[in-house]
Amino acid sequence: MRSADIASHTARTPTEGACLSVAMRCLMFAAVAGSALLTAQEVPKPTTLTILANVLDLRGNAIRDLNKSNFKISLDKKPITVVDARYTQAPGRIVVLLDMSGSMQGDGDPTKWKIAKEAVEDLLQQTPADVPIAFLTFAEQVHDVFGFSSSRTSIHKWLAQGPTKSKNLKGYTALRDAIMTGLAILRPFRQGDSLYVITDGDDTKSQESNSQTKTTLLNSRVRLFAFLFAEPYSNLDGEESYAFLADLCRDSGGFVFSLSTSNEVLNLSMMNRLHYKYDDSVKERIRSYTQGLNMQVNGFYVLEIATPIESTHKKIKLEIVDDAGRKRTDVAFSFQTWLRTEK
Repeated sequence: MRSADIASHTARTPTEGACLSVAMRCLMFAAVAGSALLTAQEVPKPTTLTILANVLDLRGNAIRDLNKSNFKISLDKKPITVVDARYTQAPGRIVVLLDMSGSMQGDGDPTKWKIAKEAVEDLLQQTPADVPIAFLTFAEQVHDVFGFSSSRTSIHKWLAQGPTKSKNLKGYTALRDAIMTGLAILRPFRQGDSLYVITDGDDTKSQESNSQTKTTLLNSRVRLFAFLFAEPYSNLDGEESYAFLADLCRDSGGFVFSLSTSNEVLNLSMMNRLHYKYDDSVKERIRSYTQGLNMQVNGFYVLEIATPIESTHKKIKLEIVDDAGRKRTDVAFSFQTWLRTEK
C-alpha cells in the first residue's frame, strides 16, 4: 500500500475528531463527579478520647482479659461506642502527700502518726524501682518537697529524723493546696500519673477552692488515691471535707483506702479519745493497701471512646458486662467518671 493510502486510513475526519473530544470531556466529567460523590458519602470518623479504668475481682486481684465488648459506657445517659479497650502495664509516676497538721497527732496517742509514717515507708519499699516517686508534706502550707530526682533513700532518712516526731505535728490543714502543689510537680502530665495523699481528710486552711481544685485535677487526667483515716467529725465542715476528698478520688478514677479507729461505738463526746490499733493486722492492711495502689497505678485499662465533637464537661457511667451483655456483679471497678471533650 502506498503512503498516501496509509495516510488516508489513519487520518481522522473533522467530525470524528469533534466526537472524540466530546467523549473525552464526558468521561472526565463523570470521573470527577463520581469522585465527588464518593467523598460526600464518606462518614467522618468520630472524635475519640481515652479514659482509664481498673477492674478487680472480689478478692482485689486485677482482671486483665476484658475486651471492648465488656465495657458498657454512657455519656450523659446516652450510649456511646467503645472503640478500643486494652490493658496496659507501665510504671506510673506517684506523688505522695503526707499530712503533718495538728489533727494527725492522734489526741496525744502516737499510734495514728506511726501508721501514717509506715504507709509511706511501705510504699517506698514495696513499689518497683522503676516507678518514679516524689514526696511532700503539708499542714497550713506545703513544707518538705522531694522531687522525682530525689532518691528513695533520702526520703527514708528524712522520715527517720526528728522533724517527723508527733510533737512536731501542728497547725491547720491545707489539703486542697497540697493537691494543687502535687499536680504542679507532675507537669507536664503523663498517662497514668497519680497522687497518693495520706490524711484524715479535713481541710481547714486551703486558699484553693473546692471547685478550682476539682477542675484542675479532673482536667489534668491525674488520678487521686487516698490513705484515709476514717473518723467522725463534730462539725459540718469536717464532714464536707471528707466527702469532697472521697468524691475527688472517685471522679478522677482513683480509690480510697480507709482505716477506721479501734472504737467500736463512737459519739461526739468521745471525739477527744479516738485511738487506733497498731498491731500485725493493721500492718498487714497497710501492706495490702500498698499492693492495691501499685496494682492500679501501674496497670489499667485504656478505654478509647467515641464522643460528640464539642467542648463541654461530660459525666460518664460505666458498667462491666459479660459476653452476653449481662451486667457483672462479681467485679469492682474504678474509672475516670468526668471527661472534658475538646473541639
